[in-house]
Amino acid sequence: MALVDVFICHYSAMSITKRAALMTITALALSACANTAEPELAIMGATPTALPTWTVGADSLPDNNLTHVGTKERLDVFASRNDDDQWCVVLIIAASPEGEDGSSASACKGSADFAEGGAATSVAGANPGGAWLLPDGFSGELLEGWERVNDNLAVQI
Repeated sequence: MALVDVFICHYSAMSITKRAALMTITALALSACANTAEPELAIMGATPTALPTWTVGADSLPDNNLTHVGTKERLDVFASRNDDDQWCVVLIIAASPEGEDGSSASACKGSADFAEGGAATSVAGANPGGAWLLPDGFSGELLEGWERVNDNLAVQI
């Protein structure tokens, strides 16, 4: 006898109360899987903006619904969505006072990954920096060396 046949036999032998309970449990389990909430970033779209004109590599950076998230020293950080509707952090590092060139970097995450831990990117070298875009309500711990700038941003200088 196939597994489906066994289930049907047992199901039909159940009382109406047991059937209702089984259907309720199944519906709740399926809805928990299907209803993953889309993360939010309240600041997103509040003041759409453009990247600074001097941005290195601006043509390759995601800029859908680009929103400035914060500034810390020579770091400017933006949030955006890419063409795949992923959440993106865009880091722009101004030239250093010592004459090191400016740079840029970005990283994008799908909704589930962004909701769990945000999106981070960094630039190494003579003019380093990092940006970590955090979803609204993020309550996780920051990694060592990261400093919170506002509710949606942490940086590493």
